Amino acid sequence: MDIQKEFAALSRGCKVFSKTVDVEGDYQESLPAFLDDIYRVVKCTSHSFVTSADISFNELKVFGKTEICVTYYNENSCLCYADFEEEFTKSFTLDNVSQDAVIRACASDKYTSFRVINQRRIDIHNIVSLHISVYEKSECEYISSLENSRLKTVAIESADIVRTHIDKIDFDEELTLPQDAKPIGRIISAFAYPSNIETKIIKDKMLLKASVNANLLYSADGDGSIEKTQYSFAVSKIIEIGGIEDDDIPVIDVQSGALFFKVKGSSNDKMTLVNLFGDIAVNLTFVRRSSADIVTDGYLIGASSECTYTEVSVNGTGNAVDEVRSVSVPLEFNGDINDIKELSLSLLAPVIKNGAINQTVCANALISNEDGLSTLSADKDFEITLPDAEDGIVATGIEDYDFTLSDSGRVDLRLSLRISAYTFSNNNISLLSDITPGEELNNSHTLTVYFGKKNENLWDIAKSYSSDEAEIIKENSLNSSVLDTERILIIPKA
Repeated sequence: MDIQKEFAALSRGCKVFSKTVDVEGDYQESLPAFLDDIYRVVKCTSHSFVTSADISFNELKVFGKTEICVTYYNENSCLCYADFEEEFTKSFTLDNVSQDAVIRACASDKYTSFRVINQRRIDIHNIVSLHISVYEKSECEYISSLENSRLKTVAIESADIVRTHIDKIDFDEELTLPQDAKPIGRIISAFAYPSNIETKIIKDKMLLKASVNANLLYSADGDGSIEKTQYSFAVSKIIEIGGIEDDDIPVIDVQSGALFFKVKGSSNDKMTLVNLFGDIAVNLTFVRRSSADIVTDGYLIGASSECTYTEVSVNGTGNAVDEVRSVSVPLEFNGDINDIKELSLSLLAPVIKNGAINQTVCANALISNEDGLSTLSADKDFEITLPDAEDGIVATGIEDYDFTLSDSGRVDLRLSLRISAYTFSNNNISLLSDITPGEELNNSHTLTVYFGKKNENLWDIAKSYSSDEAEIIKENSLNSSVLDTERILIIPKA
């Protein structure tokens, strides 16, 4: 028995590779000639970010940069600052992945240690955690039309990752100390927290605006006291991203990239001007919602048939999240703290799990004691609830924070976190991939009596008798495709 079949294809984005791996770096850094010798290191930190990722000949390569910041005392007990920039690369072998695959690659700082070799050289060891996901477009065929049959059509909605993009936004700002601030002797620490504040997408382009909160710690000219100043400024960029549409939903991850400064004198010859320049790292992921009518089941009229199904996984449409959450986090430091001069923070890569964002904050406290400045470190895990979130893509950033020293060794941290995310459910769908006809049915009865059970589906009954669901509903004056009670049904011949 030959029957005419037509096929359609369900297109979706499939995750074909996912891995979290640690990348270790060992760097030997020598001080530039214009810097003083190292007498004692006060603080050594690093932060890393991804600069690009690509696939070529079944090899995925991720490129990134690490900025290393060192605060130290010279032999005259004056505080000094040095920074260094290094590059890192990590490769992965992938099978049967095209160069058009979508790559999401994020970095977070896990560990930094140092060893002073001599007065001019310091060795740095750090660990960067790389989180890699690769998505590939996949099509799965199903029967869309079949003569002399009944097909069950279901409407589905899905959310696919269609594009990623890694970029940077450069900045160059001249900042002035407040009028009542002491002039700068030496900068001894610098860090920045960027946060996205506005986005707009048109086809193949995206406008991204971000705010940058820059923090400078310096020793005052004259008395050497430790002073702190903070600046906020906005940056923006129109980014060319081929393949994105107006309705695509972005998940935006902005991090501090390179940060440099130069202290300059003002009109009264006091060092109160700071030229701050560098960039912020931008990591974008775009989600696209779509809908489709697919065929999940079928049968032939007047003949037996055997169905073949294909199981596929689809990201169900969920929720786009773009908000600021306030979180209180207690930090326990292993040491006595009487006076915190600076508290710098970093976030490990967040994960959505069981209706919550799982997040870790790492803190470095620059404290003052009898021997001068030193550093204590602490980290803390916490959760941010996202109701009904089974899975998703998420990025978090520090928008603002403050803290109080509650007792020796404990800091109560209050974080304002910018959350950019898209959450979705994991749906498994059965597609009708083929129907094989069997023997013709010899049924001369036009009507059949059937004893229906509560919660029984009329489609299954119609399929069993090679009838028609709509005709069963009409013949028995039903209002639903599922029986709400036991009852006798008349099954008409299709």
